[in-house]
Amino acid sequence: MKWLSELKNSWLQGNLAEPFDQPMIDYYWRSTDAHPPLGKLLSGITHELFKNQIGEIAGFRLSAVLFFSVLLIFLYLFLLRVCNRTAAIFACLALISMPRVWGHAHIAALDVPTSTLWVVFFYSFWRGTGNRTWSIVAGILFGLGLLTKITFAFALVPLLVWGMIFCRKSITSNIIANGTISPLLFFLGWPWLWYDTWARLAAYLSFHLKHYPVPVLYLGTQFF
Repeated sequence: MKWLSELKNSWLQGNLAEPFDQPMIDYYWRSTDAHPPLGKLLSGITHELFKNQIGEIAGFRLSAVLFFSVLLIFLYLFLLRVCNRTAAIFACLALISMPRVWGHAHIAALDVPTSTLWVVFFYSFWRGTGNRTWSIVAGILFGLGLLTKITFAFALVPLLVWGMIFCRKSITSNIIANGTISPLLFFLGWPWLWYDTWARLAAYLSFHLKHYPVPVLYLGTQFF
């Protein structure tokens, strides 16, 4: 958010280049926790817009709440098309009733934004098998997913397998969109990659290939 303020002030002063200089980009956009910036940026935006109305913490968390609302909408629309209204309503209620999911829908973390983009991307990819506009939307969403969390890359795998088996002739536009729009959006949306691109991308991927263990507490037992 501070970089956006710097950008606005520099443009008002007629200095268009300074916010895009490497020292400025490295200072504001450096990878401090090995995650891309989109989820954190959106939490920052809701915080800035609503902190005076709902408080500092709730302002950061509001982004996840909005994402979860979108998740429920598209889950409903998806199942309404492929099943029926009863199945769509039941699925939404079942998702809400999962304690872990409900809890994550109220904290400023990346789990709900990533889950939401998975569902919306799946929906768009499915619609894109017969519609080029939806293919473009799917390409954009895949790029946004990559800008949220590295694990989103795996979202494309089951869809490609499904597409090659059931609708091989109609997924070409999806493949093109996801192979062109998505990586371009990922690059443009993370200014930290604009300088020393390949070295920084390699460092980013290397970190996740050697990621430190994250323990999980389940029924009183800690698993690594």
